[in-house]
Amino acid sequence: MRDAEQIVCDAWVQALVTHRDQAHAAMFEAAAHCDEVRRSLARALVERKPDSIATAHAALEEALAAGRRAARSFQQAQEGLALELDLVIWRNIQRRMEACVARDGEPTPQTAQIEQPEPDRDRPAPVLSRLRRRFLPWRGTSP
Repeated sequence: MRDAEQIVCDAWVQALVTHRDQAHAAMFEAAAHCDEVRRSLARALVERKPDSIATAHAALEEALAAGRRAARSFQQAQEGLALELDLVIWRNIQRRMEACVARDGEPTPQTAQIEQPEPDRDRPAPVLSRLRRRFLPWRGTSP
């Protein structure tokens, strides 16, 4: 059962990685298109033709909007992947804790405090909240 779950989990993570990589490529493509349209606007400004300036400016606004959409899509794909990887890590910790309980009969003090976070289904958790879960708070030691 766990092997099947792991296979499905690995396939899902790979699908998320593929989606993230496609969004990343689309973002770079949109950035290249924006650069191309900026050069076109610069040429129109040098020529000082109002009609071509207006057309190039409108094309630049459209390219910038497409670039923002592509960047937003990449950010969402990146956050979704990070959230899924966090959940995979928590599932593995939970499995180890269950194995420890099954072997010893009681959880150890370190594993008894581990709680699985409730994922926010509407939006992935921001980066800083993920970092707080991963790193223990720093406790200064005096020499």
